[in-house]
Amino acid sequence: LHEEAAFAEVNARYVREAFRHVEAVVAAWGRPPFASSDFTAMQSLLKHSSLPVLCLGTTCRGFPRHPSRVAAATQLVAYHTAL
Repeated sequence: LHEEAAFAEVNARYVREAFRHVEAVVAAWGRPPFASSDFTAMQSLLKHSSLPVLCLGTTCRGFPRHPSRVAAATQLVAYHTAL
């Protein structure tokens, strides 16, 4: 595998393992260009999990807000966009 593809696969393996130990996931990658380049891979992992996915609100384009862009009192809400 190409080095990036190999890293992505290892990362996905760790994420799937972490999913086995939590009751919910908080999506918080922000908007491009701030979003991780592999956020679509993460969305796919989330879509195929049975876990509830929460976020701190969404951007105008539907990306889950990054914690540095919201008030400390912001409550978690269900994240459904693109899942």
